Amino acid sequence: MAYVVIGEGTGEFRGKSSFRGEFVVLDTKTGETIKIRETMKVSSRTKAEKKRCLRELREKIENSTRYDARSMTVRQLCDEWMGYRAQDGEVAVGTLRKDKSLVDNICLHLGAMHVTEVRPYDIKDMLSKLAAGETVSGRPASGTRRADIFVKANQVFEDAVINDIIAKNPCRGVKRPKNDTQERSFLSFEQVRLMLVLAEALPVGTPSIGFYLALLAGLRRGEICALRWKNVDFDKGIIHVENSYSSDTLSLEKPKGGRERRLFAPSFLMAMLKEWKERQARILRLTLGIEQGPDTPVVSSQKGGFMHPDNLRRSWGRFAARHGMGAYTLHELRHTYATILFALNADLKAVQNNMGHLRMATTMEIYVHYVEAKGEEAAGALDALAKGLGSGSSFGEAAPTVLPGGSPGDGIALLKKAV
Repeated sequence: MAYVVIGEGTGEFRGKSSFRGEFVVLDTKTGETIKIRETMKVSSRTKAEKKRCLRELREKIENSTRYDARSMTVRQLCDEWMGYRAQDGEVAVGTLRKDKSLVDNICLHLGAMHVTEVRPYDIKDMLSKLAAGETVSGRPASGTRRADIFVKANQVFEDAVINDIIAKNPCRGVKRPKNDTQERSFLSFEQVRLMLVLAEALPVGTPSIGFYLALLAGLRRGEICALRWKNVDFDKGIIHVENSYSSDTLSLEKPKGGRERRLFAPSFLMAMLKEWKERQARILRLTLGIEQGPDTPVVSSQKGGFMHPDNLRRSWGRFAARHGMGAYTLHELRHTYATILFALNADLKAVQNNMGHLRMATTMEIYVHYVEAKGEEAAGALDALAKGLGSGSSFGEAAPTVLPGGSPGDGIALLKKAV
């Protein structure tokens, strides 16, 4: 037995499906006292479950063959870190896959080193080699990619500090690489107008209604595919973003960030949804012999079930190519939604809520280039918007915003008339 647990240990439930325990442990080989944290999945959050978790984790530690900190390599540290992430139960499959890709690049350069031997200059050397093309893929890493790898290395080593494996994080004092990928794009106001005109000229259905949920409500593609009719409140003009449909597990999950949100949608979008709901009910009944219900997906597959997010993305690609918008991705409709709210002088907190961002900084960091790159165009659109509402109207009065807890605004319709 390499370890002896001192005391009962402490712990807490994390999210809905995991428990993390912390134990003071005596290393019988070295005589040192260290802290060890272990995570496991749970089925409930009761006192009895907590006792069971502490007991099983204690046994696991005392029977384990954990790596000695002085001989542990970076590869072994990363493997443990990834294992804890997978056990946490709150990390999405796609996030784990991205984490593994980043960790693999870290281990390509530092994997064989002992954790205690890594110094800041080793981190700098790794970043230089990544830029030179020494990556898992064999291609030079962009500044943004190197920044992602650096952030992941910082997380891994910071956890090692917390767990008393190392005394200091070697990433401290190393400057994070700058992002250098192309800024996110968004449709021009003229292209937004074209989209709105097409909505009236062409019958909206599956999957095109999904495009307008991105453009006029800011939903992510997984959220679009997960939206069901029970999530649409026609009386109040509210869309409840309750789930996201995962392309990895083909099942419903919590939205990105783990937080549901409610947002007021413009009446133009609600009218489109109402019309589509009636048409979809007839189509499902006549072609598939099934009845539409509260759990029927708004954007349904040919069999009436959930549409795969990749199919929605491909459908947008074909639609965009036909109408001269082939340079824009489906996700950039969501970016466009944010710029529309900015143009209509929406409260920044409302934009953050409607976009589903956990931090205001995310909203500002991603979309602040709108002000810089499109300032002149935005000003022209706002002038047109104000003129379209008649003389003497102030912009604040002219542009009702989409605010949580307020009445649904119809700024989209105003924009459509004005641009």
